[in-house]
Amino acid sequence: MNQRYKGLTLAVVGACFWGASGTVIQFLAPVFIIIYSSLRSKMWPRRIDAISIVVAVVGTFILATGGRFDQLALSPLACFWGLIAAFSEAINTVLPGKLFKKYGPIPVIGAAMLVAGIAFLPIYFTQPMPKLAPVDVWVIVYIIIGGTLLAYTNVLI
Repeated sequence: MNQRYKGLTLAVVGACFWGASGTVIQFLAPVFIIIYSSLRSKMWPRRIDAISIVVAVVGTFILATGGRFDQLALSPLACFWGLIAAFSEAINTVLPGKLFKKYGPIPVIGAAMLVAGIAFLPIYFTQPMPKLAPVDVWVIVYIIIGGTLLAYTNVLI
């Protein structure tokens, strides 16, 4: 088996073992956003925000410990990457706020996708093109349109 595919297989298997529960941890991103907003505005969070933080943290703590407070039900690596993902998602939500207000979401996201596409061009030209079945193409189209364009631009709302 090609070395690249071994790495990809390892990443997929790791995502299955670590990612399922670790992904839930990333949903702590609103907690980071509320804390950031409170610090920036120099105001305490609203009561509903404080309740949301407590519920999210307690729920995630129970998930990470499996209800047993003496051990983790998740690997430390899953907890680490889940928290990194939550922090990254919070940054991704807060950082472009001024740009969205000034230019709107579509040009900002379009420019970001263009820059990311250009950054990944060297990888595109050095990696072999995989054989894609029609269902693979439709999944990619769905991820681009449904999971990125519609999710981040609020076109339907």
